[in-house]
Amino acid sequence: MQDINDIVTHIKTFIDRCRKNAGLSLNDKTAAQWEKIDFVILKSQLTALGIDENLPQDLKSYHKKAKEILKATDLLRNELGNIEADIKLSTINPKKANIEARELAAKCRILEPLLAEMLNLRTKIHNSTIRLKEELTPHTFITLARKRSSSQNREAFEIGYQYYQIVSGDKKEGSNMVTLDSYFQPISIIEEKLNEIEIPELPSIAENIIQHQINTCLESCITIKFFLNFCSDSFRMELNNINKFKKQLEELRKKDIPEILEATEELSDVLSKMMRDFFFKSYLIKELVKVDTLSQNLKQLLHIFAGSFFEDFTDTINQPASSLNPDVHAKKTSAVFFSGLKGILRMIKLLYGGIIDRKTIDEEVLEEKLAEIIISCPSYYCSQKDNIEKMADFINNYLDSYHKPFPYDDLFAEAKKAIRVYGESVEKYIFNYRIKASSGDNDEKKTSTSQPTSLGRLIGKIEARGTVLKKIQQNMEKK
Repeated sequence: MQDINDIVTHIKTFIDRCRKNAGLSLNDKTAAQWEKIDFVILKSQLTALGIDENLPQDLKSYHKKAKEILKATDLLRNELGNIEADIKLSTINPKKANIEARELAAKCRILEPLLAEMLNLRTKIHNSTIRLKEELTPHTFITLARKRSSSQNREAFEIGYQYYQIVSGDKKEGSNMVTLDSYFQPISIIEEKLNEIEIPELPSIAENIIQHQINTCLESCITIKFFLNFCSDSFRMELNNINKFKKQLEELRKKDIPEILEATEELSDVLSKMMRDFFFKSYLIKELVKVDTLSQNLKQLLHIFAGSFFEDFTDTINQPASSLNPDVHAKKTSAVFFSGLKGILRMIKLLYGGIIDRKTIDEEVLEEKLAEIIISCPSYYCSQKDNIEKMADFINNYLDSYHKPFPYDDLFAEAKKAIRVYGESVEKYIFNYRIKASSGDNDEKKTSTSQPTSLGRLIGKIEARGTVLKKIQQNMEKK
């Protein structure tokens, strides 16, 4: 049989634990803070803050159970005192004392569920406080501000909130909204891949033209980055205000529950005004659609260059009868140079020049020189003075041994024409190069219903959209 002293010790420990917890519950500062709250008036705020609507009932039950435990333990303590007195005075049979002690222990066990319920309520009440402070975020106050905004201002508020998420990157959990920051990485990857494009060995004019198209696309990448940075900088004041608001919330978490709830309305109104500030600059964010479209065009271009474009282009150049074959083009140009009335006059003048010991040139030699010029010409787009002079010096290296003005001037003009016509043929090939179905990013949603069908049109769209984006930024900077 269990020793009666062990039973008495166990009962005392249980009673002490019950009374200690009941006392803590009745003097619970957290619960006392919640009891100061008018749950009816603050119902909407509490709901937005994630507070259980049963909390008022839980508070009442919490204190009620604590009082019940104290009352029950008073009775248990009295009964235990009587048993201990009888044992001490030897007025009770030891066997009977053991039975009575066991009966008292059974009564204690009956009290255990009540203690567990009270402790569970304490956890719920304290978790409500934790939840309240965790919910002190801009998104929670957005909900509060939305409820307080008038129907007249609701649209501006919602649009402002949407733009706040885009600019700040502070998205609501589960949102798939594209943020301003999320545009930077893809365009940086596109820029990096454009720089990594390896142009195979081609006639220099063709290489120049392709590199020019790549440079055009790189300029668009830079334009996008500048525009994104401009958008971000334009919202600097609004974002600073949001950061100040977040610091206010951090300070608010340190305060008591009544103070927190008292501040919710004022802070909701403050945040509502901030959302309207974002709305007033909505013209900036609306232009991000253009950024997205341009980015998709650039990605499509990368797919084309990574596909069969260079192989197709090289095969076309190597075809014996292709106008893109430098030898074919040189032969045709040389033949034209010596044909017709002008050609006959040139041959006569060249024969006369040969008689007086001037260097002459025939169709075959001209063909070789023109082929070399096309294959090794260092530049094609000569809008700047330095490039024009560089081109002239390059052609002169092949013709400077010929007499001036004839045949030098005619040969120089023919070399320039050969370069121009060959370059135009390359540009025509690029412009008309058909975009294959696999060249686009079919897995992603298209931003435009009208997709370019040729490489030239795609590059034209990239250049035009980059220019438009640049002008938009310039116009915005004037505001």
